[in-house]
Amino acid sequence: MQVLGKESWDTIFPMVKMLKSKISYDMRKDNKIPNEFKSFIYNSVDSIKDENDFKAFLKFFEASVEYFYGEGKSKA
Repeated sequence: MQVLGKESWDTIFPMVKMLKSKISYDMRKDNKIPNEFKSFIYNSVDSIKDENDFKAFLKFFEASVEYFYGEGKSKA
């Protein structure tokens, strides 16, 4: 089953789960990541069980980033 390019879901899934440790590491390192974002990533990663869940998360995450990017520009 293909997710992105030639990568298989079995290859991508462990990297998705690793997002939680990366967020935790970055929070300890420079403390610039809000707790709300950490909770969002943790909850999202925990809800991803298969390729379809991951694809849905990607769409939701992209929409969230675009929204907050637009919000930041409108306040500038």
